[in-house]
Amino acid sequence: MPATSQVGAGDLDGRDGMIDCVTVGTTRDPGNDIGYTISVLVDVALMALSPAVNDPRTAVDCVEILTEIVTELSRRDLGTRTRLGPDGSPIVIAQDDSVGDHVDAAGRQVLLYGGGDPSVTSALLRLARQAERTAPSERDRHLALALAEDVATVRAAGAGSQGRLW
Repeated sequence: MPATSQVGAGDLDGRDGMIDCVTVGTTRDPGNDIGYTISVLVDVALMALSPAVNDPRTAVDCVEILTEIVTELSRRDLGTRTRLGPDGSPIVIAQDDSVGDHVDAAGRQVLLYGGGDPSVTSALLRLARQAERTAPSERDRHLALALAEDVATVRAAGAGSQGRLW
């Protein structure tokens, strides 16, 4: 969730000035909150991996969609969003999560529950490698590489414990 801070509160024109800076809704909006979209995809993947459903193909589909999203996000500036006051000065500043933060959070959750399935770990490796190739910053590249290393470790442990290679 983005960290938000208020700047220049003294510049606000009373209650009306504050209300003009806030958008109120009853739910998170995928059009304005990519983190929400990613969390929904992760939730679908995790439900598909549950013992009751046992549908790793759906989880793989979700990871592949996440890979497409990561590719698109790496072309965009996800930095700071600023809401300006009537005089043009910043009054609310919100810091978005980086591409690497999204990859790390999504990939690790799916790895936790899908690490025993070769198709899921293959999809996670593709996600991590694509994120590493398109990373907009060194930090994002590092997070993607760390995920790839962890997926490879889980795959190697699974291959050793089950007597097969993936």
